[in-house]
Amino acid sequence: MSVIATVYIPEGIIMAADSRVTGSFRHGESNMVDRYTLSDNGQKVFLLTKKRVGISACGNAEIGSQTVADCIREFESAHVSGEDTIEAIAENLKEFVHQKKKDAGVIFHVAGYDGDEQRIFEVRDCVTRLNADNAYNASWSGDISHLTDLINGKTPMVFDWNHMYLKDGIELAEFMIDVNCKAQRFSIGVATCGGPIDILLITKDQARWIRHKILNDAA
Repeated sequence: MSVIATVYIPEGIIMAADSRVTGSFRHGESNMVDRYTLSDNGQKVFLLTKKRVGISACGNAEIGSQTVADCIREFESAHVSGEDTIEAIAENLKEFVHQKKKDAGVIFHVAGYDGDEQRIFEVRDCVTRLNADNAYNASWSGDISHLTDLINGKTPMVFDWNHMYLKDGIELAEFMIDVNCKAQRFSIGVATCGGPIDILLITKDQARWIRHKILNDAA
């Protein structure tokens, strides 16, 4: 499954995700299904350079016969222009994925700026704007029971979103992914989240990687 988090605060948008990809196989006569870690190097956060839009993904690692990463590359090449609004990109992504495979089992966050206005969307079978009232907040999707219990549980965490600075937002996004991964690690069951944490920063003026397991290592 995996976990993705998007933090949107006055100074910018931060998108983060883990890197674990799990697989499964079915035993012959017993018909039992086992899950296992296929890789800790899956890419789940993407930067569309044509409009400085971030896309993160969780759920199934493939759409049809393609990896999610390859689908995003194809989508940007054929269906994204610098004139598109963030909402149009989110809607086009929904249709693109639906044409590839109905019920693909992938959840996307699509985030960026139209002018100076933040636009954050979740894409499933429909497109939902996550900051419809232009409020600052955080959203998370995937295998998130531990994270949700921590933030929205019996004693909910309270955040001053309007006065959260950019560095704090980056650290919060990293914390959200990390705590979910660590909670799974020490719990009974298959840890579907893990591996390096990738973090993308988008502001009104730029988009850049704060952490990227491939690009940072190659730098």
